[in-house]
Amino acid sequence: MMDTAAAESLLRLLGDPASVILSIDDECVLTEHELVRNVVMHLRPDAFPTDDETGGGTARELYVDLLHPDDGTFVDLELVPDPAVRRVDHNEHRAVAEFLIATRFVTVWASVRGVPESERARFNSEMLDAGRALMGIAYAPETAARAIYKQYFDENGMLRIFEAHEQITVNPVRAVGLSRLCLRLVSKYLLLAAVRFEDGLVPPIRFSYRLQVTEYRMGRTKTTTARRRRRRSPQRRETVSRPSWWRKMIASPRRPHAFRIHIPYIKRTNHYTFRLNAPEGYFVAQQEFVAKTARKLVKLKKRSSPFAWSINTGYGQRTQAFATGATEYRQPVYIGVQNLELPGESTSRVFLLTLFVLSGMLGFAALTMFAAGPILDVGVVVLAIASAGAFASSPPKGIGVLGYPLFSRLAPPALGFLAALFVLWITSRVVVVDPRIPTWFRDLVSGAWHLWLDLGWLAIITGAVVVLVHAVRRRAHLIAAYNLASANTYVFSDKMREGT
Repeated sequence: MMDTAAAESLLRLLGDPASVILSIDDECVLTEHELVRNVVMHLRPDAFPTDDETGGGTARELYVDLLHPDDGTFVDLELVPDPAVRRVDHNEHRAVAEFLIATRFVTVWASVRGVPESERARFNSEMLDAGRALMGIAYAPETAARAIYKQYFDENGMLRIFEAHEQITVNPVRAVGLSRLCLRLVSKYLLLAAVRFEDGLVPPIRFSYRLQVTEYRMGRTKTTTARRRRRRSPQRRETVSRPSWWRKMIASPRRPHAFRIHIPYIKRTNHYTFRLNAPEGYFVAQQEFVAKTARKLVKLKKRSSPFAWSINTGYGQRTQAFATGATEYRQPVYIGVQNLELPGESTSRVFLLTLFVLSGMLGFAALTMFAAGPILDVGVVVLAIASAGAFASSPPKGIGVLGYPLFSRLAPPALGFLAALFVLWITSRVVVVDPRIPTWFRDLVSGAWHLWLDLGWLAIITGAVVVLVHAVRRRAHLIAAYNLASANTYVFSDKMREGT
């Protein structure tokens, strides 16, 4: 059963987590459908209640708040089995929350001074009623809990009871602390683990849970010119926002290669580390700290960062980050990650496929226009095979958990369609017009027909050249980005360099 010493330790953790949590190792694993977060939390030995506080004994227990889920949400959290760490069930969660409110309420009541003797009985009765009502927040649904909070607290976080007794004084820090605790429990619930401190050993808490990644697109402003867009770095071009219809119709079926991960534990310790390995067939092209303000995402820059951090590029194979001093930062913090395909993967295969189809088109176009003998049968067979192969390779099954990039998914069917059009053009050159077709109809379409026979091959080959140029540019971009990311470099904020 929870005692006052354990309650004070948990209140200390909720109010100043860095004074209880020594360090947090946050390792994420990207799976087929979601992200698995594996957390190792190390506690300070002096965070546990002492023997004097617990009345002596060989073991002391501390409740640790692992997450702050919103009321009504479910978190599938799994604790790694440890004899010194036990999971707290839902009923005990609510009982602990009730005890915390009671403990904080008693400290507020104890700080009250100056109550006239004539009003003491009425004041004590009002405080008892308020305490019982506030303890009910731990069991009430959010709507009812918020109504209780508004009934007993004013806009400044002080109990309304004090307004009717102007002559009394109260410790404002304790009073506001009670208000913040109640407001926190109105919309969130405690997700606890109980840790036993025995024989001078502090066991680490190991747990994991699953979450969804959020697509990471910083976007571009309307004032950006075409010249400035061309000067963007390879990583920046990959995160440019696309119209909503594009994402819904084409980009949505694939997992985002650029995404951000919320890192709430950065605010709970002064020693936070983050790791995320690149998926199979990909490398990490960009990694950065991002804060979410009221209106937009903001990249934390080295010179103006509100806390100290460092990032190790890890030869492009992983995302590694360290942060300290973020416990007082109020904005949500994320890790922005961009994974790009390795240069030798699907983009190179698309390049070779495009080169093969384009070479075949150019060769058969020359033979069709300049050869003395008929080549229809050979051309139709060969290009039909190329067309079928291009269609059959789209969409590919993908590599790793991200699948192939969008270009590698769209290029093969586009090449297949162009090859089919080219076969149609070759066939059209030997088509004999049926004399039964009315003259007026032949005259009507003859202009378009001759234009198709004369320039159709050029339009089709131009489309293939466009695909080839895009494949060449993308391949060069991947090589440049890989060379940049493969250098094992460290990026520091100025506060980290200063040692703060």
